[in-house]
Amino acid sequence: MTNFLLEDVDNLYSMSGYYEVCGKMGANNLVSGLRGPNNLIFSDGQHIRFGFPSYRLGGTVMGERSVEPIGNCYFEDLTNNRKAVIIMNTHKKTGWIRSTYSGSKDAIEGIIYDSYPLSGDKESIKKMYCKDIEFVSDLKHLKDVRSEICSVEGSFLKNLKIDGKTYWDINTMVPNRQQTLFEGEDLVLHSDWRYREDLLWLHYNYQLIAH
Repeated sequence: MTNFLLEDVDNLYSMSGYYEVCGKMGANNLVSGLRGPNNLIFSDGQHIRFGFPSYRLGGTVMGERSVEPIGNCYFEDLTNNRKAVIIMNTHKKTGWIRSTYSGSKDAIEGIIYDSYPLSGDKESIKKMYCKDIEFVSDLKHLKDVRSEICSVEGSFLKNLKIDGKTYWDINTMVPNRQQTLFEGEDLVLHSDWRYREDLLWLHYNYQLIAH
């Protein structure tokens, strides 16, 4: 278990929480994930709590090896009683004799909504963020929706749309590159990978020197 605390130098926000790595072995797969809530608190007092989905490693014994996200991402605005639930992996198989498939393993769907009063008690945290987390497989099963604000859709590999507006698209947006320590100066930490001589020698295929 790992506890952490991050604080902004200008006191604009702080982030804290803990992670516990959990896993469950199946006949031909391994399901694992990080359990524990993340708390993001801004200087105006707004408190956001969120958690991550699980991941399933398939083909551990036989068949093709695969990795796919399963479960949900939860985001709770405890200050304004708003919530977002994102379902990871919309792929579904139905039928016994003749199977039919729908959705996609990389697709996501969700909603942002006004919720009934959110709770910060231990029982609520246990159900949503800890080892006994309760995932939902259908947004219709949500019981705490007071009024829907907007929808979320896309793919964790390709794009993200909220209320029809694209916030991220891998085909058009360039990811942020490494930032310098000081504006106008090309300074990096000494622990940066560019100072790792072993990696540099491996790049030039000098394995004996790299070791």
